[in-house]
Amino acid sequence: MDALRLYVHLGDRLRVPPADGLAERVRTACQLGNLWAVNLNEEQIRSVAYAFYLRSMGGSVAEANRFARQYGAAFRLERPARAVADVARPCAPRDRRRGVSRG
Repeated sequence: MDALRLYVHLGDRLRVPPADGLAERVRTACQLGNLWAVNLNEEQIRSVAYAFYLRSMGGSVAEANRFARQYGAAFRLERPARAVADVARPCAPRDRRRGVSRG
């Protein structure tokens, strides 16, 4: 929740600001044991996934993984088609006996 509060606090200073109404939802969230109850719409869910993605880039991936596992929402950075094609080219065949590439 700390990462989400920070994301909302930074708000308009970010390149991708939080979804409309997210700050109010975070402010009124209820803690139930070690879980937080927050009612969100689709746009706000995407915004929360992005906030946890940002957190994973600068620190822990645990929050992003937990959110993706529990709610099925995760932010994935999209790459241009050309970059994916360059990365996804086939590797040289391997010699099974020695584990070395041929060719």
